Amino acid sequence: MDTPSTPEIPVATHSFRQRYLFAFATQGEVLNHIRTQALHEEVVRLPEILSSWSHLQPKVAELIQREVGTAESIQVLDLPPEAQRSARPTPTSDSLGHS
Repeated sequence: MDTPSTPEIPVATHSFRQRYLFAFATQGEVLNHIRTQALHEEVVRLPEILSSWSHLQPKVAELIQREVGTAESIQVLDLPPEAQRSARPTPTSDSLGHS
């Protein structure tokens, strides 16, 4: 009985720039992301990145404190007439046959 050959599958044939909100991540998340997901050039900059992260933490804390309760105050409103002209309807559960 012949053994099927293993297909050759190219790995890492492309890349793309990722934006990561380092300032709002924990230091552990930043370290893990850089060590496991970043390019070598970014890994080399780890001390600089962590220094910037540390410098931004007071601003992040102030922003979080200032926005406490914001999510709870958001209201769902109808679209204004000028926006309704360009808005496209989205399927609803009813139109998809779900109950």
